[in-house]
Amino acid sequence: MSHVKAVSMDMNTNYSVALKESYPDIAVVYDGFHVIQWYNSQVIDALRRSEARRLKKKAEELSKEGRKEEADDIEAERRLLFSSRFLLLSNERTLEAKDRLNKDLNRKAKEEAVKDGRDPDGVGKRREDNTSSRKAILNANMNLQNAVRAREELSDILKLPSSSLMRDRLNEWSAKYSSVGVSQLTRFASTIRNRMKGIVTRADSPISSGRIEGVNGFIKGLRRNAFGYRDSGCFVLLFWAHTHRRKRYRSKGGAQPRQ
Repeated sequence: MSHVKAVSMDMNTNYSVALKESYPDIAVVYDGFHVIQWYNSQVIDALRRSEARRLKKKAEELSKEGRKEEADDIEAERRLLFSSRFLLLSNERTLEAKDRLNKDLNRKAKEEAVKDGRDPDGVGKRREDNTSSRKAILNANMNLQNAVRAREELSDILKLPSSSLMRDRLNEWSAKYSSVGVSQLTRFASTIRNRMKGIVTRADSPISSGRIEGVNGFIKGLRRNAFGYRDSGCFVLLFWAHTHRRKRYRSKGGAQPRQ
């Protein structure tokens, strides 16, 4: 391991502790994807559930007071928030692209229905309002609006090429969002400060654990598609055969397999 300068990983404490105990001279690099993934889980999704519980309690209180119309409005807002996980965890560019794609697919589906003599109103019902729905949710909830804005700013900071600049911007980010009154954001800002070294090191060592994550996903897919393997040795050989296809074909002088 003397040739290894840095290791990329997610924000699991056990991984970084194990690496530091065995190889204290190797730098820990927290993968940017996992930083944002952790933020989505610990801040946005946790806040979404917390806000949904708050609205449910408020609706119940209004209902007990006989204010049924107000309670129904609050309950409608709660249901919208409860089903908005995808909208809140996706960035705006993703939602805009999805809306454009769904709009195009809906148009084509209706055109095909007209050609086939079917009712065009019965097809082409893919959702085209993802972007506007998310804006409506954020406009109605300032806490979620702050959390989403903080994520976009954090994502931009993680792309900075200088570790010193990234550190300064992260300190500013932590100070800014620790005081907005959102407990989930305050805790995550503390996590950023505690993991600062591993986060800013990615500017000097721009590596990613994406390939390993891909391999792990491939292994899980093989296991899931077969509903398990009785012989672990056979499973290992199958995995080896799939991951060494190019090498095997090259050694036999055959054509490259299609990807």
